[in-house]
Amino acid sequence: LVTGMRDRGLRTDRAMLIVIDGGKALRAAIREVFGARAFVQRCQVHKMRNVTEHLPDDAAQAAKKVMQTAYRSGDGDAAKKLLKNLARQLRTNHPSAAASVEEGLEETLTVMSFELPRKLERTLSSTNVIENLNSRIRDMSKRVKRQVR
Repeated sequence: LVTGMRDRGLRTDRAMLIVIDGGKALRAAIREVFGARAFVQRCQVHKMRNVTEHLPDDAAQAAKKVMQTAYRSGDGDAAKKLLKNLARQLRTNHPSAAASVEEGLEETLTVMSFELPRKLERTLSSTNVIENLNSRIRDMSKRVKRQVR
């Protein structure tokens, strides 16, 4: 996918923000094609979902609240501290959830370092914008009828 985009003309010689859901193969391809010029933002919504899948309901709600507070803080250092503290709290009873919090943690905070307007930061911190667009395209294309002549 990534090399194909490059081969079709996507410039890889300048810095670029790339927002992904966290797939490891996709991340590796981005690193290979863009190197240090890629600023990768991992989707915060997917990260919260991945973490909470490892937890019972009561702990999931508490973890989600901490993560939302961190991601909405607008302060990368404060967010990082909150998330590392959450991982530390989860480590004993829920090690897989703790590992999920820690995995790619820095990349869930990338856009916070850009000092963007809050609304733009929030938009770029998730893959929801593109997923919503893709969903709408799928819904609309189902309604298209072609007459065969």
